[in-house]
Amino acid sequence: MKDFVFDVIDQEKVRQSEGLELIPSENYVSEAVLSAMGSILTNKYSEGYPNFEGITSWDEKKIAKEILPNYRYYGGQVNIDRIERLAIARACKLFGADHANVQPHSGANANEAVYFAWLSPGDKVLAMNLGHGGHLTHGSPVTRSAKIYQFIAYGTDASGDIDYDELEKKALAEAKALHRHLTVFTDTVNRNFGIGCLHFVSVHLLPFQAFQPFFEFVY
Repeated sequence: MKDFVFDVIDQEKVRQSEGLELIPSENYVSEAVLSAMGSILTNKYSEGYPNFEGITSWDEKKIAKEILPNYRYYGGQVNIDRIERLAIARACKLFGADHANVQPHSGANANEAVYFAWLSPGDKVLAMNLGHGGHLTHGSPVTRSAKIYQFIAYGTDASGDIDYDELEKKALAEAKALHRHLTVFTDTVNRNFGIGCLHFVSVHLLPFQAFQPFFEFVY
């Protein structure tokens, strides 16, 4: 008798094939990815990162064969390391990068990395209202970031685009608190993103003689 769990998995496969949900944090993977994710690899705990000592090129044939000393916290990583090195090599070649982190992380981790790099505890951040398309890390009281930083929310207008008039007013009202740089966090991709509008805000907010305005958009 087939387990009920697999019956429901089959139903979910049908549901996904018949509908379309435009959720940024979701992705429809290939059959090859599904096979790899449901493989014997799921049994292995692999905290840490693989050793790259002596790796001088992204030659996949060499990477797939070469066994290097274990740099992780647990043993039995010889095959996991080679798979992760292959994934890193492919990511670097695909995006033209010199390094890559292929371990699974969420958008929350990515946003927090930006916060920690740019801000100090208590700093203020202009961020999109959660109800208008913002992320949980954009100031939701249930998150860790909301307990560390002060968030000023802006939203969208009736057409669903960013309300740049509101954003400008709030940015200028908090000019002293945002004296170092203007950080704009948004989950919304607009038809006309309004870089000119944001530049206008930056010119008023940041005196050119003292600061070079720059922006970071985190999705």
